[in-house]
Amino acid sequence: MTAYGTITELPGNRAHRGQINILQTRYSWAADHCCDKDVAEIACGAGIGLGMLVENAKSVIGGDIDLSVLKYAEEHYKDRNIKLMKLDACEITLEDDSVDVVVCFEAIYYFASVENFISEVKRILRPGGVFLCSSVNCEWSGFNPSQYSIKYHTAKEIKKQLESIGLKTDIFFGFKDNPTTITRRFVSCIRAWSVTLRLIPKTMRGKEIFKRLFYGKLESLPTELTRSFGIVEPIIGLKDEAEIKNYNTFFVKATRQE
Repeated sequence: MTAYGTITELPGNRAHRGQINILQTRYSWAADHCCDKDVAEIACGAGIGLGMLVENAKSVIGGDIDLSVLKYAEEHYKDRNIKLMKLDACEITLEDDSVDVVVCFEAIYYFASVENFISEVKRILRPGGVFLCSSVNCEWSGFNPSQYSIKYHTAKEIKKQLESIGLKTDIFFGFKDNPTTITRRFVSCIRAWSVTLRLIPKTMRGKEIFKRLFYGKLESLPTELTRSFGIVEPIIGLKDEAEIKNYNTFFVKATRQE
């Protein structure tokens, strides 16, 4: 089985401020949809965001295919209203119409079949339930594919797939990366050159050297994300498709109709 631990954000990994803000933004956004809901996070990894999801939720399930990664969550959330289990995103072992919210962040490009995953999401969602997803934007000018990724989909492709099975879908973009200062333009050029020549390490640990070079001071990731760790940044809808390449992340909200 693929060793996802080398590419997963784990407690103790060092991250730059932008990466931390992305974590805070996506889990704050998801938590706002979880009040009094039954929630499932697919590909939850080490469970860094599960604590925020369960704050106001009725119940939370955290699932991941890699048990060596999931053990961090198992050790930390022993006394919380969180059920942890091994889950294959393309064959989710949850009952039909069993959850109100499905969350999946930065993982969809690792799945063997996005079509199967999306069908499974619709199956386990109750009527009126929502699917919340984020992905690196492969149309971003600074895009660098991750090790073990199978296929990256554009926001438009994901929206089309979701709507084809009857999920009402909205797309948002976040984290504009269009350097305006000379220094940031220089760093952006160096990063793009490093991506082109495949000089950037594939593992999270290996990337820390480049993060320190490109972004400055790094901070250790916590076992559990809190509201005070990082800043929530805006996510927006874009009408100008030419602007898409300037944003590094897209977010999906898809609703199962009543």
